[in-house]
Amino acid sequence: MNKLTNEQLLRLFTSEKTEECAQAVEYLFKQSVKSFYFLLAQQGNKEPLMANLNHPLSGAHTVVAFPSRIYASGVLPELSDEDKEKVVTIEVASLYLISAIYHDKLIFAFNPLLTDLNLPANEGIAANKEEYLIRGFFSARKWVKKCQEVGLETLRQQDEDPLKSANLAWW
Repeated sequence: MNKLTNEQLLRLFTSEKTEECAQAVEYLFKQSVKSFYFLLAQQGNKEPLMANLNHPLSGAHTVVAFPSRIYASGVLPELSDEDKEKVVTIEVASLYLISAIYHDKLIFAFNPLLTDLNLPANEGIAANKEEYLIRGFFSARKWVKKCQEVGLETLRQQDEDPLKSANLAWW
């Protein structure tokens, strides 16, 4: 794929066509550290990602969602709050891709759902809660800054992933 402008990339990444969205995911991953600022800028983008980020062996605990205009039309009922926390949005996918670049593989977790490592294992529910996303992006911003200073390989050698300071992990 040729070099894309941010506008072209955003159009693909937020496309309702699965193939286009998947192309953007692949492009962002291959661009590696060059993608970080674009991905960080997606914080707050609650539109669903139309590509699949699930591990092929996962139990697929994510919830398939549709663009907000479909819910607004009344064709489908709104998702419950619990289901909304299991939707992979552009925001979630962006944070996940930053982690994927660190791990050097697109599929490194079973599901793109966050777990709070501060909670006991039996209480830690995998979900993309707003609190987790805020903490995750705060951690990722600090991590990207450090990555610029010391380099990605150094952070990998130090076992310092983008969500470490937030004490979050992908499920």
